[in-house]
Amino acid sequence: ATGALLMDSCNGPELWLYVPNPPPGAPAAPPPPPPPDPAVLAQQAYTELTVPKPAAQRSPPETNSDPDNGGLPYTWLGLHTWIWVNNWQPLQRTVDLRGVSATVTATPTALVFDPGNGDAAVSCPGPGRPWTEADANTAPTGGGCGYMYRSVTPDGPLTATTGITWSVAWTS
Repeated sequence: ATGALLMDSCNGPELWLYVPNPPPGAPAAPPPPPPPDPAVLAQQAYTELTVPKPAAQRSPPETNSDPDNGGLPYTWLGLHTWIWVNNWQPLQRTVDLRGVSATVTATPTALVFDPGNGDAAVSCPGPGRPWTEADANTAPTGGGCGYMYRSVTPDGPLTATTGITWSVAWTS
């Protein structure tokens, strides 16, 4: 029979072991599994990434409320309502499997404010910033984001929404 003679000279006396070759037609050892597809790992990382709701604030603040209308918050007509978010930072998630990894990075790119009155949403390239007295009654500048309501809504209160647009990329 053909085979291999193995010698172990470590840890004590020499040991010899004869390992015969498998008989002809014997099944070969299965090949190792292929490496995972990085794009599949990136998709998994993307689904595991938790994007938070925007922590939006505004000026005039939400504490301006109308007791005659159930305490609903209000803003001013003809003056800009400033909007900003405090949770503006990139997010990452990495998935590793059998020596292959994929990292997904989500980066905020725009603050989006829908005034809720049928007008187009306002999109600002950053997180916005709080209004200061130095801003006076001017339109938002210097990283500010805002919208000016021009009329009272005839159908009652509005629901405005604030969102963040994200850019997503992955590496492996």
